[in-house]
Amino acid sequence: MKKHLLKTPLLLLLSLVFTGPAWADPFTLLIYETKADLSARSDPGKAPAYWAAYGAYAQAMTQAGILRGGTALPGKAGVRTVHGMDGRPAAAANPTAGAEGEWELGGYFIIEVADVEAALDWAKKSPGIASGYVEIHPHFINPTMPAQ
Repeated sequence: MKKHLLKTPLLLLLSLVFTGPAWADPFTLLIYETKADLSARSDPGKAPAYWAAYGAYAQAMTQAGILRGGTALPGKAGVRTVHGMDGRPAAAANPTAGAEGEWELGGYFIIEVADVEAALDWAKKSPGIASGYVEIHPHFINPTMPAQ
């Protein structure tokens, strides 16, 4: 949902400082990586290049003024799932842990850009696309949640 441009110059300036461009929409980029990519994070020979690539990616988004958050995730390690079972919540410890040859959710970035095309452009720059993929999710504004 587009934010409305503020008419008061001071308020417009404050909106740019605290929330980015007033015309930006939020998107989450979900980074899916292979198990080999995820193990590179802790491999002494591969970790420096792995983290440097993501550091440069995050820095580019920061310099562009679009980065709002994100983090690396441990793949499927430690994942827990809660789902409905007969109308009651049920929890499972990593139900897909044995699946081989799949990509795993390795992290995400939350960005604010003009449109989905801009989000796609940033997704294409992700180090994760070398052997994995990036999903681009537009945010949907929940009308029952208070504005931040």
